[in-house]
Amino acid sequence: MRTLFWSRAALVWAVLLFATLFSWAIGHGVGTGSAAGACIGIVCVSLVKVYLVMAEFMELREAPPAALWVVRGWLVALGVALLWLYFR
Repeated sequence: MRTLFWSRAALVWAVLLFATLFSWAIGHGVGTGSAAGACIGIVCVSLVKVYLVMAEFMELREAPPAALWVVRGWLVALGVALLWLYFR
C-alpha cells in the first residue's frame, strides 16, 4: 500500500491535479492582470499536462527518441497554433 502512494504514477497524478487547480485559478483571474496573460498561462499548463499524461500513462517515456521529438514538436506546434488563433 505504501508503494501505491509513493509511485511515479501517483506523483504525476498529484502534479496533474495541482496543474488543474492552478489553471482553474488563472482562468478565474487569480494572479493575472489580463485575459491575454490568463490565456497564455492556461495553454502552457494544458500542454504540460498533455505531455505528462502521454509520457507517464501512455508510456511515451520508453519510446524511441525520434518519437519523443515528434510528440514534443507536435505539442509546440499545437501551442503556437492555439495562441496564434487567440491573438490574431
